[in-house]
Amino acid sequence: SGTSFHEYCRSRLLTPLDMPDSTYRLSDTKLARFAYPYRPDASDPSRMNRIAPFTWAGYTDGSLRTTVTDYGHFLVMLLNRGRYGSRQLFKPETIATWLAPQKIQGMPPARGTIERVDYALGWPVHRLKGETAYLHNGSGSGFGTYVYFVPSLGTGGMIFVTGQPAPQ
Repeated sequence: SGTSFHEYCRSRLLTPLDMPDSTYRLSDTKLARFAYPYRPDASDPSRMNRIAPFTWAGYTDGSLRTTVTDYGHFLVMLLNRGRYGSRQLFKPETIATWLAPQKIQGMPPARGTIERVDYALGWPVHRLKGETAYLHNGSGSGFGTYVYFVPSLGTGGMIFVTGQPAPQ
């Protein structure tokens, strides 16, 4: 494309999806709206300390700063096979490829009650009461995320939290 990853995502994905509070760059983060991460105090685990904003060197893999509203727009686009509002951002075939199980052999079993059956491009594929469900989580120092959607039911949801539990 001849542009940086950040600019490409801004022009081709975040702006068309009406995601004004989403960015990969820490310098573009609106700190007045920033949900700071927290982690337990080393000397007193009952106290939580706020962590200064940070990013990883591999920022494309986990440094999207977003809001539940903004990310909801992304899920709507996935559930609508690439369409958001009046715009077709991705071809339905592209979304189908993105979400196609990769037929990975020897998948480790998922912990919990939801059966993981495969992995798509960026999305673990699960079976939930006979339906295909896509679930993705992430965590880092002082935060955690959990996102899911079930295309056949036209539904999805997410939980974004700050605060990291004490190791015990």
